[in-house]
Amino acid sequence: MNNLTGLTNALTDIVFEIKRRDLDKLGLKEGSHNYSNRGLRERVESVARDRKLFYAGSAANTMFNLSALGLNTALIGAVGNDSAGHNYLDNLKIFGVTPYFSFHNGSSGVCYVMITESRERTWVVDLGVSARFKDNENIRFGKVLHTTLFDYNSNPDETLKLINNAKKQGAKISLDLSDERAIRGRVDEVRCLLNKVDVVFSTDTEARALTNLDCDDALKCLSGHHDLVAMKLGARGAILAGMGKIVKLPATKKMVENTNGAGDAYASGVLYGYMNGMNITGMARKGIEIASQVCSRVSSHLEMKK
Repeated sequence: MNNLTGLTNALTDIVFEIKRRDLDKLGLKEGSHNYSNRGLRERVESVARDRKLFYAGSAANTMFNLSALGLNTALIGAVGNDSAGHNYLDNLKIFGVTPYFSFHNGSSGVCYVMITESRERTWVVDLGVSARFKDNENIRFGKVLHTTLFDYNSNPDETLKLINNAKKQGAKISLDLSDERAIRGRVDEVRCLLNKVDVVFSTDTEARALTNLDCDDALKCLSGHHDLVAMKLGARGAILAGMGKIVKLPATKKMVENTNGAGDAYASGVLYGYMNGMNITGMARKGIEIASQVCSRVSSHLEMKK
C-alpha cells in the first residue's frame, strides 16, 4: 500500500546555466516564476544550451525524494502522448512510484530552469496538458495526499474531488502554498481550501500574503488550525510548528549547486518524519537535511540508490 500520494503538474525540467545579462535580455527577473507564451518559449529555447533533463513537478519532486528515502509513494498527473510523456512514466518506474496518470493529445508540460552565476533559479513553465489530471475510483491515497497551490489553481474542480476522496479514505491533506502570486486576489478561496488541510508548507512571504501578518504572527495564526505548519525561510533555514511546539533551525552550511527543488525537499523531510512518528524537532531536522542534499545537486530531487 502507498504511504503517500502526490498530486502534481507533471513537468520535465529543462535545466541550463545562463548569464544574468542574458536573463535580463529575456525580460525575466532573477528568481521569478513565469508562465510561457509562444514567443517567450521560443526566446528561451534559443539560449538553452548544454541543457539537462529531469522529471519533476513540485509534488512529484517530493514523492521522488520520499521514494528514495524508502517510502511507498504514488503520483497523480497527466502527460501528452509524446516522448516526454512516455519518458516521464518510465522515470516513475525507476523510482518505484505508482502512477495514476492519464494520457492526452497535446504536449507534455515542461519547465525551463535557468541558473545564474549566483546559483539562483528562474522558471518559465509551459503546462501543456499537465493540468488535465483526473480523479478515478482506483486511486488508493494512503495516509497522506500532498499537493500544491499551483496544482490546485491549474485545475481547482478536479483537485477538490481528489482532496475530498482522499479524506473519505482517511488520508491527511498536505498543501504547499507555492508562491505568493498564487494567493493574491484569491485569499478567501485559499482560506476555504485550507479548511481541508492538515499540513501546510509556506514561505514567510506567502504567509503574509494569506494572513496580512508578519512571519511570527502568521505562524501562530496558521498553527492554530493545522497539525503542522512549516515556514520556509530560504538561506535563513525554516520554522516548524506543531504538537504544541515551535522549532526554528538554520540552513545547513553546504555548497549550493542550485536552489531548484529546495522547498519540495524540505517538505519531503518533514513528511518523512511525520510518517515515521518523529517528534517536531526530528521532523524539522530531517527537512533541513534533505533540502541541503538537494541544493548540492543540479537536479530538483534525490536519485534512487542503485
